[in-house]
Amino acid sequence: MDGLRHAQIDTQLGELVVVAEGPALTGVYFPGHWHLPEPDAFGETVEATTDPVIRDLAGQLKEYLAGERQAFEIPVRTDGDAFSEQVWMMLREIPYGERTTYGALAERLGNRHLAQRVGQVVGRNPVSIV
Repeated sequence: MDGLRHAQIDTQLGELVVVAEGPALTGVYFPGHWHLPEPDAFGETVEATTDPVIRDLAGQLKEYLAGERQAFEIPVRTDGDAFSEQVWMMLREIPYGERTTYGALAERLGNRHLAQRVGQVVGRNPVSIV
């Protein structure tokens, strides 16, 4: 499947909306997600079990939440400005079980005063759990 599409998957975190385009994951949205795009931005509705990207993510997410997986092996494509993309890439580099702060991420970007902006970008991360 090449076009923009989405499916809902049931997880122990609640029902998630998973969005993919081509071979890549482009969004994972939780119930009550703060920055949820308009539903028409998700593309057509597909069955989670028949779409390879969404099916793979569902399986990997189940393993992750069960403590059987520490990293996701799925192509991800995000569509943010250069700053957002840089922050989102840094988030994906945080090792399993570790945590950091907005200030530490801002410091890695070269300016600790960017912490609030980093926090805003983190809040808009379309694939936050991955």
